Amino acid sequence: MLSWMPGDTKKVVYDLYRSVEGGSEVLLVGDTDETFFLDKDVLSGNTYHYRIQVRHFRAEGPFAGLTVQLGEPKISVTGIALNLSTLNLAEGDTKQLIPVISPEGATNKNVTWSSSNPGVATVANGVVTAIAGGSATITVTTEEGEFSASCIVEVTTKENNGDNGGGDEEENGGVPEE
Repeated sequence: MLSWMPGDTKKVVYDLYRSVEGGSEVLLVGDTDETFFLDKDVLSGNTYHYRIQVRHFRAEGPFAGLTVQLGEPKISVTGIALNLSTLNLAEGDTKQLIPVISPEGATNKNVTWSSSNPGVATVANGVVTAIAGGSATITVTTEEGEFSASCIVEVTTKENNGDNGGGDEEENGGVPEE
């Protein structure tokens, strides 16, 4: 419902026009002294422009305009963070990184992921896969505002994962390899 402060209703009438963003203007009601109007023919998500022409009931006069956005309000992104700032993985391991967009109710939650060194670690939809020993930085960037957050990933090779290159003692009858 639209409403406005009345003028001297004995001398003033209103014409109310509406247009959809990029569309032509349509007269909704004309020559009225009513100071409200319930527009039932609108769709959520569209931007409508309303123009109220205020004039003396016998002459053309100046007009006032306003813009109304219907539907859910757009909440802009103000930042992003990741659930982890560092990550240690062995070759072949995977780990899910979770982006935290601010504010929580931001309208556009679209992000892109990248790796500074895909030969060491790749990322797809936040899932980091360790490829080979080394270091890589995984970055997530918001579509709106291009805010970014990063996680440093250290990948250890299978040879350097704690067994010092020795064999499995169980497979050798409990005797370490030389």
